[in-house]
Amino acid sequence: MSRSVVAVALGLLLATASLVVPRVRHYAGFPADGRDPHYDTPLPAAAIRAAGRSLPDDVTYSLSAPGADPLTAGNLKAAAQLFFAPAKPVQAPTQAQWLVTYDVRTRSFSVQRRA
Repeated sequence: MSRSVVAVALGLLLATASLVVPRVRHYAGFPADGRDPHYDTPLPAAAIRAAGRSLPDDVTYSLSAPGADPLTAGNLKAAAQLFFAPAKPVQAPTQAQWLVTYDVRTRSFSVQRRA
């Protein structure tokens, strides 16, 4: 096969791909994530980032959100894993070096070192 045939075939393939890609983006139905992820429920992105900055890198933390519905609790867990890293989450507060509590009424975080 000659080089010119390969070049034409690649050109046709790229042209076809350029027609398909905008349609795929349209099907998604929403723009890509910006600085903050798209949460399934309203969350205070700035407060999440601030809580993450207050945690040292090499610690464990336990996140609680008393009164939060399951959707909010799940989104908070995912946001914490993203913005609290490299600190490591643990489920049991007794195993955590730091306790992070989210107040659903005030949409604020409390970050405390465990005594």
